[in-house]
Amino acid sequence: MRYFSFRNVSVILLILSCLLLIKFIDGYFGDSVVTYVRHKAYNYTTSMIEQAIREQVLSDLDPTSLIYVDSVDGTENIVVNTRQTSTIMGKVMKSVTEEVASLEDFSLELPLMLVFSDTLFTRIGPKLNIYIRPISSVKVDIKSRITDYPINNSLLEVILFTEVHFQTIIPFQKSDLIVENELPLLIEVISGDIPRYYYQGGTSIPLIPNDSGSSQDSDISDIGDIDA
Repeated sequence: MRYFSFRNVSVILLILSCLLLIKFIDGYFGDSVVTYVRHKAYNYTTSMIEQAIREQVLSDLDPTSLIYVDSVDGTENIVVNTRQTSTIMGKVMKSVTEEVASLEDFSLELPLMLVFSDTLFTRIGPKLNIYIRPISSVKVDIKSRITDYPINNSLLEVILFTEVHFQTIIPFQKSDLIVENELPLLIEVISGDIPRYYYQGGTSIPLIPNDSGSSQDSDISDIGDIDA
């Protein structure tokens, strides 16, 4: 009887071990782990990029140097200092590239018990490293957004846009991650009738709000240099 009891216990333990292993494998390659890794990496890289831009670029920025409003033939136009915006883009490219390069020697943590529960065991048990590797150069752009702003006014936003492609890596898994940041450089209410234009010399580029009141984006980096 003792022999058969021991054998039964061994079979039960073997079955439980197999079920536990299956559950572990299923959880490790499941949505909970993938989502956790992506959110952890996205939140960290977004915060890192924003902090680098704010501390190294925006802290010394004078927003009033980005644009000014001029009148040409009775029509008010927004004149963009693209030399200034080009300088900003260069500084952002340098600071973000340096921060992204530092990720080669950095890793985040993945609680291994997350494979069993995303609420009960995330603070206990062993942890795995989440490595973040940049897989593209930093993309930097400056865009504008204008919307109707009652009454007969326009709300102009000049926005700094950055995009970096990363790859997150844990044992036996890797996935691509696109991190996009938008930081406002200038938000200004412009009074008067619309439409308005970006203007340089004899060339004007329309910047007209939609009739529905939704915003319209425009890329100001393609306009030639203008000294404010």
